[in-house]
Order: sequence, then C-alpha cells, then structure tokens
Amino acid sequence: DFMHQAVSEASLETASIAKVLLVGGVTRMPAIKRVVQDVFGDAARPALDPDRAVACGAAIQGGIITGEQCDRILVDVTPHTLSVECREGDSWGSSGRNGDMDMFDVLFNPSEHLICAPIIPRNTQIPVTRAEQFWTMTTNQEKCSLRVFQGESRKPSENTLLGEVDLILAKAPAGSPVIVEYTYTLDGIVRMRAEHKGYGRKVEITLDSRHPKGITADGSRTVVDVDAEPVRSEAEPQAEPEAKAAPVNFVTHRARQKLEALPEGEARKELAELLAAYEKALAEDADDVDDREDALMDMLDELDGAE
Repeated sequence: DFMHQAVSEASLETASIAKVLLVGGVTRMPAIKRVVQDVFGDAARPALDPDRAVACGAAIQGGIITGEQCDRILVDVTPHTLSVECREGDSWGSSGRNGDMDMFDVLFNPSEHLICAPIIPRNTQIPVTRAEQFWTMTTNQEKCSLRVFQGESRKPSENTLLGEVDLILAKAPAGSPVIVEYTYTLDGIVRMRAEHKGYGRKVEITLDSRHPKGITADGSRTVVDVDAEPVRSEAEPQAEPEAKAAPVNFVTHRARQKLEALPEGEARKELAELLAAYEKALAEDADDVDDREDALMDMLDELDGAE
C-alpha cells in the first residue's frame, strides 16, 4: 500500500520510525487511525492537532518561499518524476544517472518504441535543476519534439503530459548532442530548457506542474512564459561568413579522442586524413558530407573492433 511504498522509497523500515505525525482532518476518523496503527504501531498515536498542523505547515512553507527567516526546516520534494519522451534503443545516450532504465538510447524522433526518460526523479529535494544529454537520430535532422511528462511509468501514455515544444535544429550529423535541462521550483513551476550543443540553437518553456498542458479546470491558461522560438546565443552570428570552422559534434569528438590514443603509424595518418576531409566538408556544407561521415565512422568502428 501507499504507506509501505513511502517507507520503502525513503530507504527505511517501519520498525525504525519513532513517531508518525497524523495531519489533516481526515486522520480524526477511527478507521484511518486503526489502519495507520496497524502498520506503525504505537509510533502512530496522535500527538498534535491535525488541523492546526496543516495551518502551521502552510505558514512555514509560505515563509520559506517568500524568503522570511524561519527557525524550522521544512524539506519539500517532487511528488512525481519529471521526464522527457524519447526513443528506446540498445545503448545509453545520456549521462546514465537513471540506472533503472535498462535500455535507453535517447534519440529524439517521433517514432515507435517511445519511452519516458527521467530528468528529475520522484522524491528529489526542491528547488532543483537537473540536465541530461541526448543525441539526434539523423543527419540534418530538422527538429526535436520535446514533450514534458509527469509520472512514474516508462510508457508516455500512462503519464501526464505537462506541455511540449519543438527545438529547431541546425544542420548537423547524426549523433549531435542536445542538452535538456529541467528546473522545478517550490511553487510547482517547471522550466524546461533545451540546447543543440555547439550550434547555438535553444528553446525554453515554463509550465505549471499542477495543471497538465498549462490549462486549469476553468480553461484559463497558467503557462507563465513560453518561448517556442529557438533562441540564438550571443556568440552565434546573424549572417554566416563565407568560410567558417567546422562545428564540434559527436563524430569529430570521437575521432579526435581516437587520434590521441593511436600510436604513430599508417592507421593514425589515415584517420587524420579522413577527419580533416570530414571537417572540411562540414565547414563548407558540401554535398559529400554524408559520404565523408560514413567513411570516418567506418574506420572508427574498424579500429574499435580491432582492440
């Protein structure tokens, strides 16, 4: 039941709990008291006014939010997991903190085998900001459809959709990184920020976790601020120069790491030539960029297989 689940998620045992505070008017009911005492025993005996406890807790929380000094410590946590929809695969595409996801290749694309990838797990202390790194699926992918979900299931259909926005991507090879960052505030506001790393494309959206899709029961909109257009970084030029440096992406990063690890020899020389040709094609937006990428990736795979 919910009581055992709460104890388990707190990494405790019922026998280790010295006192259970019953708050809220419903805990005055004899049936409720009996159920709680069956689980926690004498630890659940009433020790305070349940209605006054709610009022005191609300006052303390209000003081914390408004920045007032308070001699009480009240720790608030996320009631639900906040996740982003992604495509299931057979390898990790993020930093890997969410160890309970055994098959996770977070490559954004509206396709089959979609799952919810946790960004802020349930019971995380708030306020909090967490970020994960994901990868695009295809070369010159036009956009990432970012859908913010609330709930504990891996299946998007079983969770609550809070909101969605598109991140317009720059032209880039498959496997270029996208950073997704969530911020959860004390007043239940969720801010999602996404960036096409290394290309200056960004998008931000602010949602109210208490109202799915930012809509209240009376139909009024509670989205605080929605910026659905890509935000260019200050470093990104408004007009592209005639010649530009090749952007750093997943493929070039992998190739440079391999170059540093290889000893002097024919293999190192060939890899350096393939990397130079690929970066030149990227910088010039050449028609043969895909062919250059394939040749470079083939050699990287061959070198990895020989180890």
